[in-house]
Amino acid sequence: MSQSNSSSLLKFAVLLAIVAAAYVVFLRSGRQPEGGPTKEAGPVVSNEEFQAAITTNPVTLVKFGATWCGPCVYMDGELDKLKAKSFAATVLHVDVDSNPDLSKQYKASSIPRTILFKDGKEIDTKVGGMSADEIEAWVLRDAESTVIDGKVDR
Repeated sequence: MSQSNSSSLLKFAVLLAIVAAAYVVFLRSGRQPEGGPTKEAGPVVSNEEFQAAITTNPVTLVKFGATWCGPCVYMDGELDKLKAKSFAATVLHVDVDSNPDLSKQYKASSIPRTILFKDGKEIDTKVGGMSADEIEAWVLRDAESTVIDGKVDR
């Protein structure tokens, strides 16, 4: 191995050690994202409750996630913003740890996984965190709906 390669490898190892140490300090600080996760899993949603939610509401947004997942926690905050302004869809949160069968059925192995249902039928799926604006645009575009006085107009 040349001296240049050894030097580069050593620099990389030192940088990696610094990043790892900073991560450990962050974890020990106990800091969490705003509205951070709780240590316990979310509520269990029965298959019957899930089916009722997606079939009785014209437009339902289902977010599969976990309390330990940073992007999932971020999306929870963004969904709360939408709920505060008469969002065009009913929102259902499914915790993958508490609801493994439902999570498996809807292939929620990568989270957050957000599924949009219209009249009980799955019409689109997205994986990854989204802002409130992105979620709202997606729902309004894909569900072809508008919000009038807090109700879905199709």
